[in-house]
Amino acid sequence: MAHVVAFQRWYWCVMLAVATGCGAPPRAHEPARTAPVTRAASAGQCVIAPAATLAVTSPAAPSRDSLMIAIADPAIRTPAPNSREPGSAPVFDQSAAIAPTVECGQVHAAVLARIWRSDSAGARWRIAAPRHDLAATGPNVLRLSPPPGDSAPVLIVQAIEPRVGRDALDAGADVLVTSDPDAVAYARSRPDLESAPLAWDRTWVLVVPSAPPHQPPLGADSAADSLRAALAAGAVREDARASSGAQWWNDAPPSCIAAVMLPPDSGAASVATGDRIAYREGDTVARELAERLVALAAAGSPALAALAPSLAGRSRLRATAVARDAFAHAMATGRDAGYVLPLPLRAPTACQPTDGPSTDSPAHGAAAGSRSIITLVDTRTHVIVRRGGMGLAVDSLGAFTLLAPAPDRP
Repeated sequence: MAHVVAFQRWYWCVMLAVATGCGAPPRAHEPARTAPVTRAASAGQCVIAPAATLAVTSPAAPSRDSLMIAIADPAIRTPAPNSREPGSAPVFDQSAAIAPTVECGQVHAAVLARIWRSDSAGARWRIAAPRHDLAATGPNVLRLSPPPGDSAPVLIVQAIEPRVGRDALDAGADVLVTSDPDAVAYARSRPDLESAPLAWDRTWVLVVPSAPPHQPPLGADSAADSLRAALAAGAVREDARASSGAQWWNDAPPSCIAAVMLPPDSGAASVATGDRIAYREGDTVARELAERLVALAAAGSPALAALAPSLAGRSRLRATAVARDAFAHAMATGRDAGYVLPLPLRAPTACQPTDGPSTDSPAHGAAAGSRSIITLVDTRTHVIVRRGGMGLAVDSLGAFTLLAPAPDRP
């Protein structure tokens, strides 16, 4: 075990060595200044105001000329050697319109970057930086550089596996985006780090073949709600709550629902059976939910029968990981007992009502209409920042904005 921990820390030292060396013990840290929650900045609600100078306070962290942003995501994938796949690197969105400065409490702040999760099925993270250009990219990393003469730091954005989030902090990452409760608790225990929750932005659902309409027994809704609460409290490790509220897909065009649920089908096949609940390979939350549903079905849970009648009494179900490029094909065939996957909590732009004529695809509409979508839990992400200068604003859509001190206005 010690060798594994040592390797992980060595790995992060190597990753951060792009900007500096590592190995020296950290110095003391100045407390962050929390902005009064008096108004919402255009970048979102300011939760940490930037200090007078954006100083890097640990020799283990990148130099003051660069900031390391680590995004821990269960959906991360590393392409095979010599592969041309893009991997899980965040997408640099040059078209996003962002104000260069905002008011953060009583502090005039410059926007370094705005980061949010795409509302597509791929759930790729996106970043916009008004003062930066794309300098380099790799399978799971972006390097954004300001133009010559600009004092903004270089932004190194790295997609990592959730299990190494704490190691990223130990190695000096300036920002960590994570859903791992252990990493969040670790950050709260350190005086040099501060964390803030983002908005709830993912709804995890069970998709099953549609069944003929039936009259649910008395108390079924209450039993289903109780099961959702139990799944949120005990089935998943992420920050979760019982799913509730409006479900945008009830009013969205069926083809749009299918497009959000299913990324483009690569043609890769999966051997479907009627006795499996499938989830995307590497999706930790989906695996945890699928395994709990299988256990409840085997135990003959009345609450599961209320939530998902098609799974009731099926003692031979099993939870099965399906390769990411084959999952769309498996869902399209619909031959499994069910599928667990995340959907955006809010309606994607393409699924919002319009006044124009419908462009719904009959094929996609039929595919979406043959399924029932059962909500399970909602999850949210936390962002952890290193104290000592950088500010943070969050908004109601799950995005966050990194802020730096801005020159005083004349």
